[in-house]
Amino acid sequence: MSTAVGGSVGKNYRDLLDAWDQQAEIISKNLRDMVEQLNETLRQQGLTEGSSNDAINQQYQESGRIFDELAGPSTAG
Repeated sequence: MSTAVGGSVGKNYRDLLDAWDQQAEIISKNLRDMVEQLNETLRQQGLTEGSSNDAINQQYQESGRIFDELAGPSTAG
């Protein structure tokens, strides 16, 4: 669509995509920070590496499921 739309509509469309990309980067960074905080908390609590990885993997899978629900059906193609 971005190649078929020109003028001010095309510019607004590209600006919107750029804003979404920047927002996605912020979300991604915040998620990485949260995982690091979780890892540090688990280390401080003395959990074993195996149980730490299990907990992280479970939360990672859950976050993926939640993201998929929020994102809705994919229109990419």
